[in-house]
Amino acid sequence: MEQVDPRRLTVGVMAVCGATAVVLFAMGRGPWCSCGSPVPWSFDTWSRHNSQHLFDAYSLSHMLHGVVFYGALFLVARKLALHWRGILAAGHEALWELAENTDTVIQHYRENTVSLDYYGDSVANSMADIVCCVGGLPVRRCRACVGQRGRLRPDRVADALVDQGQPGAQRDHAGVADRSHQAVAGQLIS
Repeated sequence: MEQVDPRRLTVGVMAVCGATAVVLFAMGRGPWCSCGSPVPWSFDTWSRHNSQHLFDAYSLSHMLHGVVFYGALFLVARKLALHWRGILAAGHEALWELAENTDTVIQHYRENTVSLDYYGDSVANSMADIVCCVGGLPVRRCRACVGQRGRLRPDRVADALVDQGQPGAQRDHAGVADRSHQAVAGQLIS
């Protein structure tokens, strides 16, 4: 399996985040929730805290963006080094964040939801969304999550995430743990 150069990926994603933060500040976005609470998450999509802290109810959707962006880049730029595909995926997510924080999109969101207190994402939330996107890359590369033709198998993603690092798990031909539902329930109860 192709190895990623973590230093290049980190520097590239940091550059994407830095450039995006500059543009978001220029667009008038605040650095953090105006309430000043240091809590890193808010999962209440109906409150003024929506998309103002690092993590929110939409963080997993941004991770799925990483899965999709990496999959698309795999199809069109397969020979490109893995860290460059990761940086390009982060760049796509940054463009998503910039578009999502335009006045037109924010006004559309406010008109079509009950969240009248929403005035755009905080810069910190947008940076965390980009990092969540990059966090979706390993899910797309996970051998247990990909079928024979290289397509993502959503039915195997949860199993692969749960089974990480569990010694002694029996594996089937795709690398997914072969356990009965009773064994899983027994582990959850004990």
